[in-house]
Amino acid sequence: SRMGAQLMIPYFLSINRSTDLTLYFDHLQRRGEKGGLEFRYTGGKGTKLRFFADGFSDRHVDDGKNGSSKKWGYTDDNVLRPNSGRYWIRMKTDWNFTENFSAMFDLDVVSDQDYLRDFDTGAIGYDSTKSQFERVFGRDIEESNDPVRENHLNINRRWTSFSFNGDILWYDDVVKRRLLHNDDTLQHVPALSIDATKQPILGSPIFYTLHSDYAYLYEKNGLKAHRAILNPRLYLPIHSIPEMTIEPYVGFYQTAWYIDSGKFSDSYEKHLYHREQYQLGGEISSEFSRIYSGKHGRKLRHVILPKLDYSYSPAVINDKYPQFDDQVPASGENIISLSITNLFILKSVFKKKPDETPVSEYRQIGRFFVSQPYDLSRRNDP
Repeated sequence: SRMGAQLMIPYFLSINRSTDLTLYFDHLQRRGEKGGLEFRYTGGKGTKLRFFADGFSDRHVDDGKNGSSKKWGYTDDNVLRPNSGRYWIRMKTDWNFTENFSAMFDLDVVSDQDYLRDFDTGAIGYDSTKSQFERVFGRDIEESNDPVRENHLNINRRWTSFSFNGDILWYDDVVKRRLLHNDDTLQHVPALSIDATKQPILGSPIFYTLHSDYAYLYEKNGLKAHRAILNPRLYLPIHSIPEMTIEPYVGFYQTAWYIDSGKFSDSYEKHLYHREQYQLGGEISSEFSRIYSGKHGRKLRHVILPKLDYSYSPAVINDKYPQFDDQVPASGENIISLSITNLFILKSVFKKKPDETPVSEYRQIGRFFVSQPYDLSRRNDP
């Protein structure tokens, strides 16, 4: 086989009630001696961390000589693997500082495009790592044959009417990093956003929302630019029809770019660009619910929320503005969509002490969402 006879010896160390460490020694008869570790931490308030690292010095490389690609590479691509030093470092962590202040960090750095396919099984192989990340954090990782790995830091702070997100998003293209001189992978370092939830304007029947976004867009061997977005919307809910809400809105979308270096086309070289678009739309929604009673004061409420949504924004001249990382398509929007949301909310009644007043607790235990959009601007496409 590609590895020969294998022998893995793990050593498990329980550090305390919240932390443990496992060290791995893996003998690969035909490839070398591989070491690895798994570090786990679980704290209070949902704070948790999983860190894995493994690597070794490979006795065989895929440099295209003497049939090495057939023996030690993969024939579904034409990318060589001439490196002997090989490793994979990955981590996911969630930190909940308070009820409304949290952070998360995903790390995924691999030495070459073949490592995760060579080591897809085993105690800390790709399949095991992917399964644990999905189970513990509910977040996935890229497929084993994907050479672009996502690294993401997020800091989130929520208030009653506003929220803040700070992100650093780095896509590590293994092939471009190792073998190519021109790495044009687009990075966001950082990306910041402030959003206002739907709320009335000074007690009037008119509501507003606000999305604001800033990002520094970075390509190692290409463009470097600032990009800012401001998107306010005004809503006027209409409740004249029983059991139904009609909510038209009007919005304005302002996008601005400042090019630090590089140019996005041969025709345009100036530093500052800006684009304005208006938005029109609305939604018609309703709500139906039924309550099912159970034992010990428990009740289950099933809520059905059907909604018909329409959004429109005009098209703009495509080649006049930068096209990278565009959140609203320059071709505009003319989309109608129908969605149905099902919510399942459980009510439990309990007493902390026998002589105390019962306390009710509500938990959403399930959500099922189905949506179907239709692009009216493409209705005549073949």
